[in-house]
Amino acid sequence: MRIRTIVRILFLLLILYLIFSSWRIISLTAQTPATINGQEFSSIIVIGQGVRNGTLIPDDEHRDNIARLDFAVEIFEQQKEKPKIILSGYGRGYRARDLNNQEALVMYQYLAPKLQEQGYNPDRYLILENQSHHTIENALYVKELEELELQQPLLILAPARTQLRTDLVFSIILKDYDVTIYSLRPQSARERNLEWLRTAGTFVVLLLPGDALKQAVAEWAFVKFADESCRKEGYILNKVICDQR
Repeated sequence: MRIRTIVRILFLLLILYLIFSSWRIISLTAQTPATINGQEFSSIIVIGQGVRNGTLIPDDEHRDNIARLDFAVEIFEQQKEKPKIILSGYGRGYRARDLNNQEALVMYQYLAPKLQEQGYNPDRYLILENQSHHTIENALYVKELEELELQQPLLILAPARTQLRTDLVFSIILKDYDVTIYSLRPQSARERNLEWLRTAGTFVVLLLPGDALKQAVAEWAFVKFADESCRKEGYILNKVICDQR
């Protein structure tokens, strides 16, 4: 009975995801840097993508940690009115981390010297959001920042491999804001296929009323299936989700 129920849930999630992604993929096209270079943003939000041993996980075919930070500096330098750069992320999972392994702080340590080289005070322009453990919390905690202004354009620099899920989360949670989701490259079909289960589950959570309920359910699901449980055996979803780490 338990397996049959899980199969039904997975099937429902797949249907919901296919309905959403069919619509969203049609409307979601990768923008080129030339498209956004002419725009002015009040804030640039960079979502963390992993820290290992106190340093950013190097870029590879699936990660663009450093490239997105460098791109944020490019946009910062080009704008007449300098934007705030919001660095979002505590790190994956709810296990305690020391300061040297918190995504927002490590991103700050990478960007601060670059702004200083240009003659800018990093503490004036860099804002740390170091409470979020996953994409839903990225959006929820960024939304709470007093520096975020309604009617002001925001640029979200999303990891390419989670482009669709990031677009889904921020377009719903920050629906009252002028948000542009940008990735340095399009999300590949393979990455979308690997991400479909988490994206479908995220979609279901986002249908819940109220930010507090969304956050509570997202935390429960993440701890149960997507992070701490990766150390355990016996969960049917472990291989599907944990292999995406």
